[in-house]
Amino acid sequence: MKNIAIFAALALAVGASAPALADDHHHLIYTPTSGTPMGITTIDFTTSSTLNAVGGYDILGVSGDVSGDAITALVMNPGQPNMSTSLDGLWNFDNVYFMTAPALDHWGALFMTASGTEYNFYSNSMTQFALDASVNGSFTTTSLGTAAVPEPASWAMMLGGFGLVGGAMRRRSNSTSVTFA
Repeated sequence: MKNIAIFAALALAVGASAPALADDHHHLIYTPTSGTPMGITTIDFTTSSTLNAVGGYDILGVSGDVSGDAITALVMNPGQPNMSTSLDGLWNFDNVYFMTAPALDHWGALFMTASGTEYNFYSNSMTQFALDASVNGSFTTTSLGTAAVPEPASWAMMLGGFGLVGGAMRRRSNSTSVTFA
């Protein structure tokens, strides 16, 4: 039991000391609340580790899925970190990630999915995001919602909890004794 307590204390200490979004991989979970229904979207951005000229970090890659449709490519921004217009003229985007809320600005990030759908994911307020879609250069759908950014401390605490449960299960006796009076 003492080992479990030491492990839990270490996990909590590491989690408490970890700065928010300290590496170049940033995970967002987008949940639509209105507009054309799209399911929960998970997006992982890979960014540069140096601050750019507009006070954010250049998005270098993206992965995840939009309602099960795998994200396959980031549409590169030739004017990074400033806003550019997509080749089809439909989107303005900058592909810049910010460490403060909101994580994306009103230009947002532009990416493609396996189905050939082009998505522009951006913030339209401090707390609300929008996900717009187009197929073959024609605007098709939009949804509004929220995006949660799990912090490293949350992940460390969750892993510590799993370790505690696993340790407790391992120590539990598998034998049963029956006593008759």
